[in-house]
Amino acid sequence: MTADDISQDLESITLNTGQRLALNLDSHIVIDAGAGTGKTMTIVERVVQHYLEEDQRATRILPKPERPRKLEGGSLVSPASERMNLEDWNGLLPSEVVLLTFTVAAADQMRDKLRQKISRLRPGSFSTSNDYDADPRITHPGFPEQLLMLLEDAPIGTIDSFFNQLVAPYRSFLGDDFGEDVVTESEILRIVEQSINTLWRLPNSPNLYGDAVDAGIPANEVASVLAARDRLSQHYSGRNRATKILRPLIFKSIFISEGERGLLGSNKRINPELLQARLMSSVRTEDIEEFTGSIHSIIEDFVDCARSYPRLSSGKWESGTRIHVLSTLSDEGPPSEDWEKLVWLSRVFMCITGSGLLDKDDWKAFPRGNLPNDKNNPWPAGISSYTALREPDRSNVRDTWKDCQTRAKDILFSEVGQRVKHHSLLALILDDRIGTNIPENAPFNLTHLPSELPERLRIGTNPESYSFNMQSEARNLDDIRSILFGLEGIVDVLKEREEVHEHRDVSLLAGDLLLDSCPRVCRTFYPEPLISALDSIDDNTWRDDHIHRAYVALEKLELNPDLAGESASNLGEIRRDLDYRYRLLRDIRRRYRAFIIDEAQDNSPLQWRILSRLWGPREFHTSDHLQEPDTDWQPTVCYVGDMKQSIYAFRNAEVAGFRQFAQRLRSINRHELENLSELTREPVLRSRVQSRDPRFSHQRQIVRASELLEENARNLTDWIHFETTEGISSLTPDEVTARSEGEISLTMNYRTDGELLQVMNEWWEDVFSNRHRFFPDADYYASAQRLLPSPSNENNQGILEWICPVMDDGEEDPPTELTTYIDPFGAGKAESSERQAMMIAKRINALTQKQNTRVLQVNGEWAEIEAAAEGIRYSDIMVLMASRSKIRDALIRHLRDHNIPVQADREGGLMRRPVVSELDGLMQFIARPHSRFAASWVARSPLIGMNDAQLQSFLSSRKDENLLHRLIDFCSNSRQTSLVQRWIDLSSSGRIIDLIQETIDQSDLLIANCEEGSIQDVERFVEEIRAISDSVGGDPIIIADRLRDLREQEGRALEGKNTPERDAVQLMSIHNSKGLESKVVFVTDLFSAKQVTLTNESQARLIVNPEFFAGHPAPWPGDKYPYSAMWEHSRKIAQKRKNAEARRLLYVAATRAENHLVIVGSPKGTTWQDDVGLSVPWRYSASETTLGQMWLESLRQASHRRGEESSESPWLSFEDENQQSPLNSGSGPDRILNPGTLRFDGFLRSEQQGRMKMGLNVYHVPECLISEDADENILYSPLVRQTMLDQAANDDRVIEQKSSSRIETGARIRLAPHRLSKIDACPRRHWFETRGGLKPDPISSSNQILDEDIDPRSSRQMDEPDIPNEIDNLPTPTELGLIIHRMLEVGIGNPGPESSIPSKPLPNIWSEKLDSRLTDRDLMMEVFDELLPKGVDLEKTENIVMTMMQRIEEGHIGKLTNSEIINGERVEGLRTEFPFTISNAVTFDSVSRTRWTPDGEQNLATIENAFVDMDGSIDLAICSSHQDGSSSIRPIDLKTEQAASLLVGTGGLLQAFGDHSTEPVNSAEYEMLYHHRLQLALYHRALEMMESSRPKNMRRRVERPAILVGVTGRLVIYPEKMFLEAQSELDDILSTAARMELASELPLEEFQRRPASEAHICSLCPFSRGDLPICNHLPEEE
Repeated sequence: MTADDISQDLESITLNTGQRLALNLDSHIVIDAGAGTGKTMTIVERVVQHYLEEDQRATRILPKPERPRKLEGGSLVSPASERMNLEDWNGLLPSEVVLLTFTVAAADQMRDKLRQKISRLRPGSFSTSNDYDADPRITHPGFPEQLLMLLEDAPIGTIDSFFNQLVAPYRSFLGDDFGEDVVTESEILRIVEQSINTLWRLPNSPNLYGDAVDAGIPANEVASVLAARDRLSQHYSGRNRATKILRPLIFKSIFISEGERGLLGSNKRINPELLQARLMSSVRTEDIEEFTGSIHSIIEDFVDCARSYPRLSSGKWESGTRIHVLSTLSDEGPPSEDWEKLVWLSRVFMCITGSGLLDKDDWKAFPRGNLPNDKNNPWPAGISSYTALREPDRSNVRDTWKDCQTRAKDILFSEVGQRVKHHSLLALILDDRIGTNIPENAPFNLTHLPSELPERLRIGTNPESYSFNMQSEARNLDDIRSILFGLEGIVDVLKEREEVHEHRDVSLLAGDLLLDSCPRVCRTFYPEPLISALDSIDDNTWRDDHIHRAYVALEKLELNPDLAGESASNLGEIRRDLDYRYRLLRDIRRRYRAFIIDEAQDNSPLQWRILSRLWGPREFHTSDHLQEPDTDWQPTVCYVGDMKQSIYAFRNAEVAGFRQFAQRLRSINRHELENLSELTREPVLRSRVQSRDPRFSHQRQIVRASELLEENARNLTDWIHFETTEGISSLTPDEVTARSEGEISLTMNYRTDGELLQVMNEWWEDVFSNRHRFFPDADYYASAQRLLPSPSNENNQGILEWICPVMDDGEEDPPTELTTYIDPFGAGKAESSERQAMMIAKRINALTQKQNTRVLQVNGEWAEIEAAAEGIRYSDIMVLMASRSKIRDALIRHLRDHNIPVQADREGGLMRRPVVSELDGLMQFIARPHSRFAASWVARSPLIGMNDAQLQSFLSSRKDENLLHRLIDFCSNSRQTSLVQRWIDLSSSGRIIDLIQETIDQSDLLIANCEEGSIQDVERFVEEIRAISDSVGGDPIIIADRLRDLREQEGRALEGKNTPERDAVQLMSIHNSKGLESKVVFVTDLFSAKQVTLTNESQARLIVNPEFFAGHPAPWPGDKYPYSAMWEHSRKIAQKRKNAEARRLLYVAATRAENHLVIVGSPKGTTWQDDVGLSVPWRYSASETTLGQMWLESLRQASHRRGEESSESPWLSFEDENQQSPLNSGSGPDRILNPGTLRFDGFLRSEQQGRMKMGLNVYHVPECLISEDADENILYSPLVRQTMLDQAANDDRVIEQKSSSRIETGARIRLAPHRLSKIDACPRRHWFETRGGLKPDPISSSNQILDEDIDPRSSRQMDEPDIPNEIDNLPTPTELGLIIHRMLEVGIGNPGPESSIPSKPLPNIWSEKLDSRLTDRDLMMEVFDELLPKGVDLEKTENIVMTMMQRIEEGHIGKLTNSEIINGERVEGLRTEFPFTISNAVTFDSVSRTRWTPDGEQNLATIENAFVDMDGSIDLAICSSHQDGSSSIRPIDLKTEQAASLLVGTGGLLQAFGDHSTEPVNSAEYEMLYHHRLQLALYHRALEMMESSRPKNMRRRVERPAILVGVTGRLVIYPEKMFLEAQSELDDILSTAARMELASELPLEEFQRRPASEAHICSLCPFSRGDLPICNHLPEEE
């Protein structure tokens, strides 16, 4: 191998230092993966290392779980000699490594990359090439194939899918009454709405509480839930307002459950004292101490000064005045307790503040340098102004008081001051002010409301003069909890009735399984002390302390059963139940030895809690020879994420969990290094100073670093020092410590051009600065991470641009002519979204057309910017929106005006789309044809198109007239008349979906709504109607009502989704862009406040945060409300959380860019000033900081950090001179930008040696994006575009295309082999199940489903006498058949070829010698564990199965597969469950494909032949050699019919037992052969096709098929005559199936009912049974 070869190999295998550290399998790892840092590759490599490394933490300290059984059913190609015995493999198997990620798509990607990685593995010295990767740890060539097979069932997926997999075997044990189907988005919206209506309807009367219990509210909670509901109605002045809280409440249940933790008292209600403690937990004691001391010093100086000048108060201060109260507070000084300090501060603020104390964040202390004393203020100051004094007293007092004012302002607006001020105002709201001299009429002297609120206030009373005390606040929050609890119960009952479930239900079931609290199914019989103990899990959720407390409580009850109440007599059973559940938990934990969690920053608190339950103590067996390790987390845990990319709070993601678990992970790693000697014994796995790379630290490693190039040598070292860097700069001690404790940062960015990445690094330093942390101890703030460009991108410059539209209004009103295109930059008021959209369209047009752009210089001249030499494809451009409000529609419109293809990923509520609205109106009209509203909706739509006069005439009818029928007389042409008549016909026959689809195809609907995406909209609408029909039937009224409910949903509308085009600009929200990247990225509307406001929460009057939740009571009509401290605090937390997420949103958006980033938006008031430049207002709102303000502020702070002067940098003002970094953020002077100079130097980062400064292209008007020599696009108004479209459609030059029927060849259908016998027995049944769309269920209350329709290998046949199994408590025939088939599949022997080479070539898997295990009881028990249902008679089942296996073993097949030669035949190979695919060419009488049109039926195609594609598996295919030198292959089908007859010893098939021939010997065998003849003929045909594809000298003769009769062990070969007839009949059956599938019209009458002589066939058909049979045989002839 040459040096070049080695270098090339290493490029594909080399990981950077961070990635190599992340491969440490010997400690828990948290990976902080910045944007574009290759985390997916790192995860895949770590998973593979878990599989390949035999010596790692998990293998040293944890026992092997039960390994896969050796049930190899033909899936592996490699011979047994090349495979490993998996029991002997010491590494982890795929089933033991849990890999979880956020989306199904991401999970599929992970699994696919793992397949690719594993499929490249080969044994050998470490090396890599284009074809394979060699690894010395692989000692068996077939081992990678074994891994690939195991990978298919490995726990790789989303957290929800993993939980579902976890609970699936235990659903009944957990009391799960939900259905298997996941509820649709529309259905859950409807169910929630229905549950709210149900809650309001329930009577609050003790003798009617049964109604509430039936509805789903637990009996012991009914009284509290209904009382809370009634109080809620009173607190929100009626049901309408209260309902606004209830709608979002159910979707916030995870955060409410999290928020209530630690707030509940012993009575399981929110405790006021704990609530106050929670409130105080968000402010530091030292902050209160510092702030209080400063305020006390200020008021002391103020009061002392006032005392020094008696003339200010005419002597003694009057009691109750501001100065009197303030002096008292000053003299008494702050109390010692934190809460009391806050109360003291609140009273001080009341004294020194005039207005806005509770309404504004920027209220001022000591207005005009004195205490408030204006005429409108009812609380007098008690002292005069200093102007009443003479000099020099006046100046002395003024200076002192002004100094107090300045000091108060400084401390109040400091970071500490803002926090403490907020909490002190909460104290003001909650303080009862008992014992103070503050007068009742003093501003903000709030009165606490009584527990029973008055129905109305006295006239003239301001609701804002009231507030809630702490007890009331606790009760208000508890009411929200109680109502949520009740609502969840009602929702659960509704889901049970409809047999659906949500992902959250599965999560809760997983929690029950893993005992994160008392399982819900146990709450009905466990005693209360036991329930309380199990519910007492603390923050260390992986520990089982609460379970041990439950055992202690149970022991106490067992010693004193009287304390157990009604459970006293069941304590023994309860202990057994708890023992089983705890043992099951430990057994489940034993399965998994490693966890890798991707996108962990987006986990919800519930997901963190349940996942961590799997990390606790597992079951250890004596045979493990291991001691339980001294660690909190037993499996090796790795989770990956980036707090800066956590943007899914609306999906209940809680970013704080990432940091909290990281802190715990580091603590556990420190403990393990000190206490787990297994990790430090030889060979050492853990070190304090370095990390082991498992790829190169094993004993089999051959390639050493000395053999490779010097520059690559370190990449093959077996240990990596924690101090190792990428050669840029050294690490800080804290960073080295973090690495040594398992916190690894990936900082090498492989996505973005180097210079652009470095510029963004400057932004993040301020965007994620600690100074933005209002609550400094909160864990939801992200920290800056400096990313390094990859070597391949390091020298790339990248492009940064700012589309900054001027926002000055036009001088005239916009034109009113509909034919005139309205220029957003022309006349009329400036509209930001329109201006942004137009400039984005023009910039994209310039990019794709390789056109130059230009910027305007201060002198009024244009400066040209040359376009890139290589054009950009539309699909290389991504346009991101912070919110989809106005900007989305404007963007789509302007992009289409410029003929730019665009595709939006999710475009808001589906029911609000124009094209869907028209169809919705049609559905309402079909459902209620007498409704004038629905009739006018359709009449004015593009479907009919009436004008006002026509509509008035149409609606002028009698009240009871059917307007749908009347509409025919008002149609404008014959086609429209035909369409309306079609509506009448289809609606009367219940064909609603056909009605909608034909309306879409045959009306002008899609012409009138020609926007791209309309087709996807109507398809989604049809899917929704189909889902509703499947759920509740096809009644038009029910469907219409469901659609109306979807339309009227607030806040959670049904989303529309479109499929991306191949080459189109991708328009999406920032949220949906996560994980994606693009060459060019536009980040739009950055200066809009929509992303950072709490409008939705304020309207809903509900805020739910993980740490706090609250409602905003509005007990009386009007727009003023009592103050609520919990609401104010929750609002503040939500505000700061939203600000933190907005910063992360900006990071996600910007880091999607590979080469070119365009910032879009401008502050209000941005203008161009001639001879000056672009004037940009500098506004910064601390409470609602827009993404644009964050970005501009980061430029300002970075410029100041670099020491740039305001005279040079456009981002600084003169006020910033001589200030310390970081600068205070706030409004300031407008910034003047000169685009002409910024394009060369944007003042974006320090100058780098040998590199050009990075410029910033600033475009402020559309003319910037139009080169002087470029042709301007002509833009048309919507009316002109529609007119042009109409003219094109009606152009006489267009030749009318006459449709003609075509002869279609190559039509294909699919058919399952087991359908053959059903079509043969009764084609009518097949018609019902295919063309009729009916399920094979009898219409009956019992709703029995035939076993033959459940499984294609069923043991039932239509004319078989049914031997009931119920009396013997046996498995069903289907279940028994599966068990027997499984035994044959894995237990049958294989003699292999007589010599080493078979007579005709065979794959190794066919000819590998295997001993028979058919009668192996251990194998039978393994199969029983896998397939045997619970509750059956094991002894009788074992008797049946073993009898069958013995008879097969002793019969013809058993002898052949044990090397016997029978009649010159010797088996030399076989295959069980041999899969096949066959395409049968069939011909038939021609059928027509037609469709309805308003002009009549249109014949589309005539079909005379087709292909019937079928696939399945042959139970057994045996290959034999014969004495005459020939070779053969025979298909054999195992039948287990009449299995239960083995218990009674009688049955038609049993009569043949003992006969050793291979011909049928009685009528039962003939009947069996006849019934299955078509299926066996198909198997024979499949083998013939397989053999015919081989070279002639390699073909085997295909023998007639045979049936292996399970109850006798006989091999019965088809007689030649029967077989030849079956071959002919097979073609007829296939032709019938093809005609039935392909013909547009094929009436049921063409398929006659069975004659009375064949009544036995009908007796087993589901359509002739049940309470309402729809078919039966013909009557007997008289």
